[in-house]
Amino acid sequence: MNRGIIFSAILALAAATGCSDSGSDGTSAAFVDPSGGAGFVTKTVNTKRYTINAESCGPATTCSAAVFSHGIGDTQYSGFVAADRHEAIASQDFFIKAYWAGSLPTGTSISISGITIIVFKRPNYYTVTNQTCTFDITNNGDGTYDLQFKSGPYNINGYTINTNDRVTGTFH
Repeated sequence: MNRGIIFSAILALAAATGCSDSGSDGTSAAFVDPSGGAGFVTKTVNTKRYTINAESCGPATTCSAAVFSHGIGDTQYSGFVAADRHEAIASQDFFIKAYWAGSLPTGTSISISGITIIVFKRPNYYTVTNQTCTFDITNNGDGTYDLQFKSGPYNINGYTINTNDRVTGTFH
């Protein structure tokens, strides 16, 4: 329960620090709004995408995908979130959130432990805590980061994340 509160606080912090009327790319600057469950709005960047199991979007500006790294108190938290907000409201049935205490490193075959992963695939929630995952993490240089799962598959209490599943999201 505390991790859920911490995650919501991280998203609220991202919203507070990421808002302005114009971004460096001439579009509205990004923000994350945790108030709508999986709902959030991200920058208009055409390289955003995700592929998690059978769920996918993009690359397209309409994909809802974000990567974050912020401090709360003395602790740094990093992670990603993606959702099918690009679909009609009646068909929205997927989101994933993953976060850990620590920085957002870049490189290949990076093993990160202590990860909490929450997946909603209608009608079920799948959650795992203290997971260790291996990622390739890339700063794409366009305001997005790419996190690609390696060494899978990962079983999230009945939901599978496969090797090479990925999220490319705007950085907050």
